[in-house]
Amino acid sequence: MQRRKFYLILIFNLLAVLAASRPSVAQTPPPPGGKENVLINLIKTPFKGDFDQMQERRLIRILVNYSRTRFFHDHGRPRGFEYELLKAYEKELNKGVKHYKRVKLIFVPVPFDQLFAALKAGKGDIAAGLTVTAQREKQVAFTQPYIPDVSEVVVHHKAIKSLKKVTDLSGRKVYIRKNSSYVTHLKQLNDRFKEQKLKPIKIVQAQQYIVTEDILDLVNARLFPSPWLITISQKPGSKLCRLSSCGMISS
Repeated sequence: MQRRKFYLILIFNLLAVLAASRPSVAQTPPPPGGKENVLINLIKTPFKGDFDQMQERRLIRILVNYSRTRFFHDHGRPRGFEYELLKAYEKELNKGVKHYKRVKLIFVPVPFDQLFAALKAGKGDIAAGLTVTAQREKQVAFTQPYIPDVSEVVVHHKAIKSLKKVTDLSGRKVYIRKNSSYVTHLKQLNDRFKEQKLKPIKIVQAQQYIVTEDILDLVNARLFPSPWLITISQKPGSKLCRLSSCGMISS
């Protein structure tokens, strides 16, 4: 018994010496960040692959812009209309798919006026919350609209009584979100005004980080002296509304 015990101790000692002399993977410190760094690099590296390649990568980068209704953080958690809509899409996309093959949607906030540039540069795979226009369709591919039948309306403070019809905008300043589809539409309206020998609308684009909800607050507080143009979900045919009677906002 003592001889057997001696052999066992000898074997254990030899194994310990061999283990100490060999380079151990566990002894090599992992790279800073580990998997997090890999994911960050994957998100930041420009990529312009199609949908099947996105599925292979198991990653779809969603370009969004911050606002109080569409994408924001509440107690550290992302919220908003665009977020909830796309999370539902992610759930549908992964229905019946094994866990290790599921696609993850990552939300990448960028300023509104940089959505197209970021998308074309490969910094994102989908840009959320954009209006379909003929000019934009020449540059990118759109999904089917998820908010159809919307109208663009003018919002102003209820104290302003002089706006009754579209032609009342002639010669006025109209503030719009920077690089929004409203620029194209107001220019088209100005072409109509020119034919009618009316003064053109003075189109003023708001500063880069001012979003629709901010402007509505400024209009309501009478800090914005001129009307503000937004897209709104309402019955076809309605052209003008006051702030107090406007419905759900969409940009």
